[in-house]
Amino acid sequence: MTTRLGIRGKLFLTSLGMFLLVGLLFELYLTKAMRSWVESFSVEELVREAKSLAVALEGYHGKELHDPTALPALIYQLGEAGKKRITLIDPQGKVLADSGVDPATVSTLDNHNSRPEVIAAREKGLGLSQRFSDTLKASMLYAATPLNGYGGQWILRLQVSLAQVDETISHVRLVLFIAGILGLVTAMLVSAILAHVTTRRLRQMVHQAMAIADGHQVGLLETSSTDEISGIAGSFNRVSHSLANVVATLAQEKHRFETVLDQMSEPVFTLDERNRVSLINRAALMLIQRLDSEEALGLPLTMMLPVPEIEAMLQEVNNEAEVSISFSLGKGEEVRRLSAHAKPLTNRGGTLIVLHDITEMYRLEKMRREFVANVSHELRTPVSVLMANSEVLLDGAIHDPQAGPSLLQALHRNANRLSLIINKLLELSKIDSKKYALKLETINLLQESAVWLLDMRPRLSEKNITLEVAISADHLLLADPHALGHVMINLLDNALKYTPNNGQIHLRSQAMPHSLIIEVEDNGPGIPPEHWPRIFERFYRVDAGRARISGGAGLGLAIVKNFVEAMGGRVGVGAGKQQGALFWITLPIPDPIR
Repeated sequence: MTTRLGIRGKLFLTSLGMFLLVGLLFELYLTKAMRSWVESFSVEELVREAKSLAVALEGYHGKELHDPTALPALIYQLGEAGKKRITLIDPQGKVLADSGVDPATVSTLDNHNSRPEVIAAREKGLGLSQRFSDTLKASMLYAATPLNGYGGQWILRLQVSLAQVDETISHVRLVLFIAGILGLVTAMLVSAILAHVTTRRLRQMVHQAMAIADGHQVGLLETSSTDEISGIAGSFNRVSHSLANVVATLAQEKHRFETVLDQMSEPVFTLDERNRVSLINRAALMLIQRLDSEEALGLPLTMMLPVPEIEAMLQEVNNEAEVSISFSLGKGEEVRRLSAHAKPLTNRGGTLIVLHDITEMYRLEKMRREFVANVSHELRTPVSVLMANSEVLLDGAIHDPQAGPSLLQALHRNANRLSLIINKLLELSKIDSKKYALKLETINLLQESAVWLLDMRPRLSEKNITLEVAISADHLLLADPHALGHVMINLLDNALKYTPNNGQIHLRSQAMPHSLIIEVEDNGPGIPPEHWPRIFERFYRVDAGRARISGGAGLGLAIVKNFVEAMGGRVGVGAGKQQGALFWITLPIPDPIR
């Protein structure tokens, strides 16, 4: 886990590091300078003492001549008193006395004429040297000067251990170290206070910037002082105000855009460079059967619309080409026909896809093609008979007493059939174009049914079919009398066609809270359930026994549906109680009088 270092910490560490670096450099420089100064001071002091001692010893010349041991004894006394090592060397380089060595062992010391300080003293009058002493096993500082008046170049040499220099420097370094620690603590306090004061408003800026990034509204920063941070705070306030205005404008535009997008009836998708959904509207969510856009964002479009046409379209769009396709979605009765238009978004990458539900258009186009084909088929037979029979009659068959009347009867039947088809097509056309003016009024169903039954009795008698009527005398409904007559005659005529001789047809009504149900049931061959959804389409024929028996044009039930729906009702079909078909309609009833 990593720890973030703030501005205050960085300033503190930077200041502390600078203090430590300056302190270290100062300590190294001061140590070197101190050593140089102490060594120089020690040399000067040692030279001064050597010369002073030499002057003092030159006056001792007389005693030395009377007592040869007097001068060495004096050397030992002076060395012990001054805490200095004093060596007396004769002209031949022999050590006569050495305060740092036991007098009994002086005679064993090496000849000192080869010592650098001794050579320099005899040549220049003063010799200085710094080296490691084999006798004392320590680094020493030597100063040598000649003694005049002894009949030759006698040398007086003083030496001091450099350990004293190191001790002095160590003591000074200890003092400096303590002073440095105190200075460091002071510097740390000053750095902490300075960093806190300096970064307080910077931290406020950071917190406000983070709040703005999270979409929160923030106040203005304090700009009472005239330093650079106040200038930055003022600029930040201006930027914050401008950014707030921009964010508010963008939020408003986004809200408008999302509102317009969600109000669109067409599904809309926008995809990123990897063909994953980045924006989706409400219509698209309904299409892919998802409740929330969060569920769809980031998913591949091919996962939500798994059809080969979509994959092929995305491949073409990736080549920066606009593509339009159509495809089917769903299975069975829920299949939908959709068209898709895809356009690459060149400004920021990705793709815009707009879908259109053309299911109804596709269905109507299919119906149109079927209607044209069915009309052509239905009209071809009577027209062919009319043309063939008229040609035969024109060729002379009209004078044939046997063939002439038969051909004329066929012409009459097919002319009637052709007229029936044309009239029904015209009725459907009027209903579709809203040109059929309906006048809804309160109708007593039992009284109105007497008119239809009167027209149906001759045909019922021909097939010996029994029509059972179960309609209450108080059943009222809102309908157009002419349209209702068309509906009921078509339903009864349809039942009459498919009811075998000596069969039964039931006409009954049933009152509901807000509507009246009218049922027509026969005991013919019936209609298989798979044909029920399309039985009211124009020219639709059932391929079972009813189609073989029927000689109609397939328009009667379409007229029934259109008239009933125009009067605010519904139609349906089902199975009868005795194998036959059951057709029913519902129509509204008048409001009760209060």
